[in-house]
Amino acid sequence: MKHIIAIAIAAIFLLSSCENYLAMKPDKALAVPNGLSDMQALLDATRFLNESRPAAHMIASDNLYIEDADWNALYDVTSKNAYTWQRDVFNDFDTNDWTNTYAALLHTNVIIDGIGRVDRTLVNGMEWDAVKGGALFHRAMAFYELAQLFAKPYDASAAETDLGVVLRLEPAIDQPSVRASLQQTYQQIVGDLKGAVPLLPIHTEYVTRPSKLAALGLLARTYLVMGEYGQALEYANEFLGLNSELMDFNTKDVSLANPIEQFNEEVVYHSTAFGWPGLSYPSAKVDTLLYRSYADNDLRKTLFFEPHASDDIEFRGSYNGARGLFTGIATDELYLIRAECRARLGQWKEAMEDLNELLEKRYIEGSFIDFDAADAEEALNIVLQERRKELIFRGLRWTDLRRLNNDPRFAVEIMRTVNGQAYRLSPDNGGYIFPIPLKVIESSGIPQNK
Repeated sequence: MKHIIAIAIAAIFLLSSCENYLAMKPDKALAVPNGLSDMQALLDATRFLNESRPAAHMIASDNLYIEDADWNALYDVTSKNAYTWQRDVFNDFDTNDWTNTYAALLHTNVIIDGIGRVDRTLVNGMEWDAVKGGALFHRAMAFYELAQLFAKPYDASAAETDLGVVLRLEPAIDQPSVRASLQQTYQQIVGDLKGAVPLLPIHTEYVTRPSKLAALGLLARTYLVMGEYGQALEYANEFLGLNSELMDFNTKDVSLANPIEQFNEEVVYHSTAFGWPGLSYPSAKVDTLLYRSYADNDLRKTLFFEPHASDDIEFRGSYNGARGLFTGIATDELYLIRAECRARLGQWKEAMEDLNELLEKRYIEGSFIDFDAADAEEALNIVLQERRKELIFRGLRWTDLRRLNNDPRFAVEIMRTVNGQAYRLSPDNGGYIFPIPLKVIESSGIPQNK
């Protein structure tokens, strides 16, 4: 069928899994969410909502490199194509960053549809709010992640005409797919998050569940990407007014294989990246110049990285507490968002205060000397340098490259050589927009990215 929706593969996979998830019902024909407990169970399905978040863009960014022998040994075409910025990145697997994310969207839309049929006055109102708010947060996160890969970087002057993503807002899988504009895409993200904020508790029992802090953090992140620095600052302020806790890296045990624990005190929302082979050591090695940019008394240099005898550098500083990469929301990111916004808005002294408050917890105790800046531009440069060093392998660098390439002061050209062939990703290159999987284009008829 020409106009079958673009997430058909993910939908079938998800629905079969949901049936198993609710298999305790005596009649499988009734295996649909029809109460708060069912919907909370769906919201706690971390397999769909917290794991396997988009990750190919991490391979495409400039935090890592892959040597020829390792590249040749990679068994998945996706990792190879992402690394060299090819136009057929996702055509080797049915499970990929597009289908995984639309599976999560279908999951959240089932919950949103279901909660709308539960009378809030007949149940625990706070639990009802948490389910509705959590589903709205997850949907916003999915649309946000899709927009970073499959739509152009946000430009307010072109957002009304630039193509965004397919905005699936209902669980029905038999409707035609239409790509919304980029403006509509970001309006949906912001609208869902603003709807979630008043419904969610400040903290949740499990950080795999969305909280008010998580929604505020994602709002600040989204407005930063949109270049709406006043709005991003507002939500970063609200977040940090409720929670400003930072880890002291002096308390971490550098001898551990993974010295930063999972669910640590900075994490307000936990999610992890899909495990593309090109993201794992020894294939993925940390960019050498980036590693050398850390001062010797900067504890991130020893906690984030493990040098090997071959001079390769392995990343080990994930907030996942393991080699799997953390892609959630943590307090340190909000300090950096606020610092950047303050610098861009001329509040450069306050920006440096934010940065220094964070970095004092990252350096060997007693050795840190406050960073200083003569003006807002110098402050912005320092903040952006530290943002890259602090938020490495969080799934944020690709978006930063995209948004900063609009400014000649920060534009970056990435160059790679594989088996003697040179590849280049310039700031205006279409490689900063991933092609939609070919199977989706063929089944839905939606326009492909150029």
